[in-house]
Amino acid sequence: MRNQFVLSCILLLSACVGFQESNLPMEVIQQRERIEELVLRHGFTCAGHPSNEPVMLVRMMDNLFSREKLLKLRKCAVERSAHSYNLSEDGSVTFIFLRAKFPYLAHFARVTKEGYLNINESYADKDDPEFVKLPPN
Repeated sequence: MRNQFVLSCILLLSACVGFQESNLPMEVIQQRERIEELVLRHGFTCAGHPSNEPVMLVRMMDNLFSREKLLKLRKCAVERSAHSYNLSEDGSVTFIFLRAKFPYLAHFARVTKEGYLNINESYADKDDPEFVKLPPN
């Protein structure tokens, strides 16, 4: 009986999480997956830069720094998952990522039309009313 109760709770909880995700616009679901892949691939999370991938220049002014300096600047720049999003009328999505270390700033990130990462450090408010908080993934 207890096992059935636990199983029922797990199923209900997973249904609620799935329901939240399905309420998101398709553009947000697709672009969230892509932006989180790019943030990880370019070494902006605490996982660091993948050793088997070249370091690419993805931000304005990246060309001013050495490879080693870029790796150091990027590591732990943002958390692994996007925090919130803003869907524009043209279908483009801007995400807010929270910084993973002090100072805890919010960063804007988006996928360009060509499929590349565009990420900017900012002093954006993580609770900006123009952005919708994302469910955890």
